[in-house]
Amino acid sequence: MAIPDDYKEMIATLTSATRERRVKWVVNLAGIEFSAAQSKCELWTGSQNDGSNYVLFALTDQDGEALDAWDVEEDEAEYGAMLGLYSEGKRQALNIPHRLAKIRDEIKRAAMINDEHCPPSAPSRDTTAPDCDASLPSAVTMR
Repeated sequence: MAIPDDYKEMIATLTSATRERRVKWVVNLAGIEFSAAQSKCELWTGSQNDGSNYVLFALTDQDGEALDAWDVEEDEAEYGAMLGLYSEGKRQALNIPHRLAKIRDEIKRAAMINDEHCPPSAPSRDTTAPDCDASLPSAVTMR
């Protein structure tokens, strides 16, 4: 099912507001949501039994009672836009841009970057210590 006609303007407005960071997206059990006008709007992604993907939109009242729901499947023209909205909303809900900025700033300031759960950069004879560099490509391994 494509975006229903009575939702198209709201989805366009929501997409713009999300890009402008004017929507307070939060992570829920299924995906992401925000509250407005005594309602909740939820987005989540999933896969059909045949492996095809979809983005689902659900409208609930403030008590969580389902009011309406529809999805856009990956073979529909609007799928990319809805997946983009979901992805941007989830990045904002998880505060990814701020986290990346903090990591970047710490990397710029630090003389040495070392995960607190990894042993110091000097080789250890402790064979029980985690090998933190084993999962990293050699180009990003810091010693």
